[in-house]
Amino acid sequence: MCWLAEKLKIPRLIGMMAVGIIMGPYALNLIDSIILDISADFRYFALMIILARAGLTLDIKKLKEVGRPAILMSFVPPIMEIGVVTFFAPMFLPITHLDAAIMGVVLSAASPAIIVPRMLEMMDKGQGVKKDIPQLVMVATSINGIFAIVLFTVLLQVNGSNIGATMIWLNAILPLALLIASIITLRYLYSFANKLAKILSKIWIPTEVVLFVLVGASLNLSYMAEMSAITITIIVIGVLFRSCGVHLCLIKTQLNFKERSFCALAFLPKATVQAAIGGTALAIGMEAGSFILLVSVLAILVTAPLGAFGIDFMRRRIFGREILNQN
Repeated sequence: MCWLAEKLKIPRLIGMMAVGIIMGPYALNLIDSIILDISADFRYFALMIILARAGLTLDIKKLKEVGRPAILMSFVPPIMEIGVVTFFAPMFLPITHLDAAIMGVVLSAASPAIIVPRMLEMMDKGQGVKKDIPQLVMVATSINGIFAIVLFTVLLQVNGSNIGATMIWLNAILPLALLIASIITLRYLYSFANKLAKILSKIWIPTEVVLFVLVGASLNLSYMAEMSAITITIIVIGVLFRSCGVHLCLIKTQLNFKERSFCALAFLPKATVQAAIGGTALAIGMEAGSFILLVSVLAILVTAPLGAFGIDFMRRRIFGREILNQN
């Protein structure tokens, strides 16, 4: 499936999820129930790797270079997306505003797995580097993911979802401590941080496969077909407000309208964080857990391929001449 996804020029993770759907309990039922039972623990493990990798790539020097726009993009667009989902979701779904806020937080994280490789390729080709566009998007993506994960753990505690007081340390303090430790390691032990980042990258390869397969396996196809129109509507509303937020953050910069539109599009794909935390609410027994998982999966299926295609297409249209000028 991953091979087919690559041939179709869509993200490999879509192929991984397709494998999970086919092998899952709602289709061929080829995955052992024991594996499904520990999927929540595995997602937590994947989350730790995501946070550690985010901390080890969050270069403070780059953050200073791109400055205020990167900070604004890290927080304003996701907050706008969270706000609009919190407001509208209870109108479409039988959930509370707090449940909707948790849903909005899950949706608000951009996907490093899709965005970062494309921004690095732009930098290698000299596309958009004069105005630091790839650096801006990469830094904002890293901070955005961290913000979403930390806020998600906080809202779970506020919600009081079947998490005992003894689990607060594991669900909130430990991830934040790991993130801070990773940033400090990058700041003061640069060579060691690079080696550790390479090790985590290798660990992430099989982790990513299992993570997205398990996400696909947890999806009830009949339920998805029944609720897809409503949930996609919520996703689209959130994305529109998110894109408006990006434009607001970049108004007083040297970027023109096309470049700001590219940044909004590049900040669109959702995948990694949604896969890691999207099923957590269901695993811990939240009544809205099935809705949150469904929205997470559909967000991946809709925004990951559209974002990947859009970034590749728009960067050729907007920045293609920069390559010709260099040659």
